[in-house]
Amino acid sequence: MNLPFRSLLIALSMALAGVMLVGTAIAAAPPGESDDSGPDDSGNPAIDSQSSITVLSSGHTVSFPDRIDFVLKAESDSPITAIKFYYRLGSRPISVYGYPSFQPGTTVTAEFSIDAGRSAYIPSGVEVSYHYVIENSAGQRLESGTQTLLYLDPAFEWQTMTLQNIEVLWHDRPGDRVEDAAAQVDERLTDVRGVLGLESAPVMRAVILNDRDEATRSFPPISSAATDSHLYAGFAYGEYDLFVLVGLGVEGMVHEMTHLLLNEAIISPISRVPAWFNEGLAQYFESSPSRTDSSVLSAARSGDLLPLTAMRGQPGRPADVRLFYAQARSLVRYMVETYGEDRISALVDALNSGKAFEDAVASAYGRPAELIDEDWRVSIGAAPTSISDVSAISVPESSDTSAPVDPEPQVPERNGFEPSFTADPGTFGTSLLLALAFAFAVAVTGGGWLLRRRRPVTKWEGDEPEGFDPRFDSPP
Repeated sequence: MNLPFRSLLIALSMALAGVMLVGTAIAAAPPGESDDSGPDDSGNPAIDSQSSITVLSSGHTVSFPDRIDFVLKAESDSPITAIKFYYRLGSRPISVYGYPSFQPGTTVTAEFSIDAGRSAYIPSGVEVSYHYVIENSAGQRLESGTQTLLYLDPAFEWQTMTLQNIEVLWHDRPGDRVEDAAAQVDERLTDVRGVLGLESAPVMRAVILNDRDEATRSFPPISSAATDSHLYAGFAYGEYDLFVLVGLGVEGMVHEMTHLLLNEAIISPISRVPAWFNEGLAQYFESSPSRTDSSVLSAARSGDLLPLTAMRGQPGRPADVRLFYAQARSLVRYMVETYGEDRISALVDALNSGKAFEDAVASAYGRPAELIDEDWRVSIGAAPTSISDVSAISVPESSDTSAPVDPEPQVPERNGFEPSFTADPGTFGTSLLLALAFAFAVAVTGGGWLLRRRRPVTKWEGDEPEGFDPRFDSPP
């Protein structure tokens, strides 16, 4: 990960979205860097190693999924007059700070909360590190030691297992099954890294959930339609090198890890990978049949395929989301089968050289993405769209147009997983735009998100919850 580039992008994003990201608890405190040793630009006194300030206790309580509460008790010979609370999410190079509430005095109890839900959503599995800077009326200043916590639902006893490429966090599942699934994923990730041209990568974290109720508490705020239809089985967070997934499905884990590794491979701070390629590539690495999904063939026959320009982001309607995933998988698989896997690493190199995605595709494939899309459409029997260079369309001899077309569109056999947040490296959870989208989603769902109740712990003896297959965004 190229931290200098991403630091700049993160700083710009957080400067724009400070209040949204930090929440009402620190609405008066803009985000700032965590370089707290020595004098700062505001003229604050240097930290005094001989300070009479003493930290009596420091702790936290996770009220999942809404917030994290922190309590500090400190004393001093002179009245304590100022306290700053600094925290960092994951390995991000920027800390956020705010001002705990307390009554000045020689012995104080300071309280502070981080909003973890709604627009300031924090994913399960993120490590939070924090510390305090305390000042008294004598001008002395003390920086407390750094403490860390792993943000997880405290209703469960979490276990962890670390292999070469992946760390798995789970609860209430047999350890041998987790180990078997993780070993399969770990082995297959070697191929993914090779195709992406990624020589090394940090260990990625997987948080495994057990059922839909747990997913409702753990997933970010999404539309009520997506929640009711159980549209998404997981979410990947490239800025934290982790994903959250319902179930222990190997294909789902490979899919999510592909998102994270693609995010790791693209180090250019200006690169933006459209959703269709990001999701299509993640599905390509699943162990799925190469045939085109019946839903795509039906859409090709009826003229309902999504235009490529509409697939830069994900659609909102569940029916369109299903087609989006199936179409993205078919298109990317066509690109690999026609041009070879080596073109993917060439595309990554072109993106890292500073090219926009469309220019990077033309450089790596020798053909613009729009014309590749035209070729693919013709290969599955669809009518080409109106483009300026229709004569440039070529149909490979291996085109598969013989697959049967169902009279009605069907849910694809395998149509991918989650809306990945890895296409925009260097932002908090999502970009500011996604944060605004989440805020809108919360407004649509009303009070339901805030009124969720904790459910009893459910123990699973099998690989997956009954009736819910996390290999699919949409249930069969």
